[in-house]
Amino acid sequence: MARITAGCGSARRPRRETPPVDWSFVELEPAHDVL
Repeated sequence: MARITAGCGSARRPRRETPPVDWSFVELEPAHDVL
């Protein structure tokens, strides 16, 4: 539990703050493909 929480929180904080536009494109690309 400690490992998953630390990894998720650490990866979520820098990823959302660093590449905000990247996340939008990355999320839209796979979403459209799956749909």
